[in-house]
Amino acid sequence: MARNPSQLVHLNPISWRSSISTSRVTFHPPDGVRPLVDPDFGELYENDVPDREKYREQLIIVGTFGKQFPQHSLAILAKLLETKIQILRENLQQMHSNLHHPSTKIPYTVFEDIHWLLLIAGHVICTEADGEQSLIPSEIMDHSIQQLASGGVDITTSLKVLASPGLAIFEIPTAEQTADHVIRIVASVLRYCEIEQGAIEAKMLQYLSPEVSASAMWFLKFWATSYLLPQEDHYENMSETLKSAFGINTPGGEWMMNYLLKKVYINVQSFTAETGVIDDSIKLLVSLVARKHRCEIAFKSVCFKSVMDLKNLPLPINIKSGLLMGLIMTASCITEKSMREQYLRELIEPICLQFGQITAAETRNSPLFAEKIFYCLQEMKACFEGGSKPTVSFIFVTFQPILTALVNILDYLHSSSQIVEIVLEVLCKVVESTFFLNSEDTQKVHEVCLGVLQVYVKHNTNRFSLDVTNDDDNLRDLQLLLKLMNYILSKTFFDFTDTPGQLDNSECVIYGLTFLMPMITTDLLKYPNFCLQFYQTIKLFVEAKSHELCTLPADLLTKFMGATEMGLTSFGSEVQSCCLELLQILGNTVYFDQNPESFMYTALMPFLKHLLDLILTQQIDSVNKTDCSKALFALICCYKEKFVELVQQILQSQTNPAYAEKLSTEFRELTNNVDLVNNRFSQFRFSERFDKFLVNIGFMYSN
Repeated sequence: MARNPSQLVHLNPISWRSSISTSRVTFHPPDGVRPLVDPDFGELYENDVPDREKYREQLIIVGTFGKQFPQHSLAILAKLLETKIQILRENLQQMHSNLHHPSTKIPYTVFEDIHWLLLIAGHVICTEADGEQSLIPSEIMDHSIQQLASGGVDITTSLKVLASPGLAIFEIPTAEQTADHVIRIVASVLRYCEIEQGAIEAKMLQYLSPEVSASAMWFLKFWATSYLLPQEDHYENMSETLKSAFGINTPGGEWMMNYLLKKVYINVQSFTAETGVIDDSIKLLVSLVARKHRCEIAFKSVCFKSVMDLKNLPLPINIKSGLLMGLIMTASCITEKSMREQYLRELIEPICLQFGQITAAETRNSPLFAEKIFYCLQEMKACFEGGSKPTVSFIFVTFQPILTALVNILDYLHSSSQIVEIVLEVLCKVVESTFFLNSEDTQKVHEVCLGVLQVYVKHNTNRFSLDVTNDDDNLRDLQLLLKLMNYILSKTFFDFTDTPGQLDNSECVIYGLTFLMPMITTDLLKYPNFCLQFYQTIKLFVEAKSHELCTLPADLLTKFMGATEMGLTSFGSEVQSCCLELLQILGNTVYFDQNPESFMYTALMPFLKHLLDLILTQQIDSVNKTDCSKALFALICCYKEKFVELVQQILQSQTNPAYAEKLSTEFRELTNNVDLVNNRFSQFRFSERFDKFLVNIGFMYSN
């Protein structure tokens, strides 16, 4: 809703109070000085990047300062939320009594203030975990403990505030004085949900702000990942107030889970035209079942069956996918095998049945055929995304008929970029799940992958002549192919089986790379994301199959070498790092192969001179000096005599005798007392000398 960053909260590091005073530009009078405008909520919500993303960094800073002064920040936020939400309730009640009066207006200023308070409060009481376990911030936990210890909080009153979302804070005796601050904030959000529910029942949905509804769901998701059913062993001290309200094996925790699931159900049913609200509601559901200890409580909730029934609604595919993923994730907490499989069957079999009906019908030429196939494959992908060790085998077996049909589907609908991409996306998710499959099922996956690659090659051999002014989206299918090969190669590192007669997973990758390499032109590599992904795939392949490199076709090896040479200087630091690692792996392979007659031995030799030239001309990025050291050492070990010859050529090419003498000294020191045997000890000693070599060479050429 904010139109520019200057309207967001401005921070003063002296205290939270001063930061709150400067944040008055965010709020409307009487609590702020933001000018009154009359926006169209729907237009703002649909066209703008959400404020929580647009101003994420600023909100994190606000949250950080708020955590430093919880005694001030939490009290102020709780009071502001309570006041604004009460004003909203009164306004909506007045609107309801005068619903047909021509002067009726949306109370947009209150909605906007609540929206910003939700964003700020979320970042104050929570911390983004960035993939780690979400925990209650220590500052907030300590404040809650201190509130109780000082006698300023009554647990019974706090629980009453939480359990009475239909009541205003002033309607509960002593609540403003003795309720825990965190609970007051959370209770305010629940109070907003109750007001929202009342508006829905009164058929006043059009008067609600979709963005505030979405922000409320975002807040509850952000909050629930840390506070709902917290695991006490993760904390040195646990607030008794928060434990009583949200803890494991407490009525409060179970009540809260049930309330949130009910809210998810209501939102999906009610906000049919507001996909943003539904999407945030589904994300809340996924967060509630993402951890096993919360998942078990969610599955036992009286509202879970209603949430499960949402799968039968005609939802947009992105919403349906998120819902299915969350429901499949829930199956991991069902310990009894037959019950778990029956639960999964209810979710998966309708998709398989629908797919069978679509493919069996004589309507393949219908424009809706591809759309229906796409929808089924999206749902299938969502099921694999939600799979885990206890469930993925059953998911795979149930979906196997569709998986087998992917080759024919791609062959028939190869002209649809949407179908090509979803087929590859599904395969990526399936291959990712093979870590939990047995060798027989994994073999079936690799056979499908090879079949899909063959069909893709059949229809795309002469396709690529791209306009380099376009963006990476033009290469979406190629990027997915590389991603698929990466997943297959990742599985290689953990696959120690070698069953005779079975398809080696590397065959899929070799086939794919053999097809891809001829079409990877310099123009294609001008797409930064694709370029990096391409080089990472080559590196991963060479690393996974280093023992087989010398047996690869000479044409494929030549293309590897050409790409490596180009990547050393043309595409930035990250790609250069990949290429240096490639050279080290190739050098190690040649060294241990001990076959001077091999094609690879001859093909790799020129890189010794090329790398020395790059070092002397200071074209190696400083962050890549360790990778460069390892690559150079591996090459020197392979071509000791060639190295001596190249050093002599370099020295003879120097026109300044003083420089030649200094350079000769540096090269002598580089390998002095270093046994040129490719092992870790020798490599470490060489690396120490290489660092000094780089510094001294740099001084020589800078003077």
